[in-house]
Amino acid sequence: MTSWGGTKVSIADLPEGESLKKDFLKSFVKMKPKKYKKYWVAQAIKGKGVAPPEHSPKDMVAFVEGTKGAMGYVDKSVIGSAKVKVLTVK
Repeated sequence: MTSWGGTKVSIADLPEGESLKKDFLKSFVKMKPKKYKKYWVAQAIKGKGVAPPEHSPKDMVAFVEGTKGAMGYVDKSVIGSAKVKVLTVK
């Protein structure tokens, strides 16, 4: 997805080693971290895309708050008083 409702979408990712990233990949992307990394390397080699930039949870919240069209995923405890739209997934 590159746009949503006419707004360019910017996806953010957590760094390798974050337990939430592993859980997110398993539950929603249906990939293990190693396969996910290989996928993005292959996309880059083919010239079809690059992996989303990685941010620490705190930096991801700031990125999403300050970037129109940005999306990311963090534990809700990290959001604090940030002015972001929250989607809770169980």
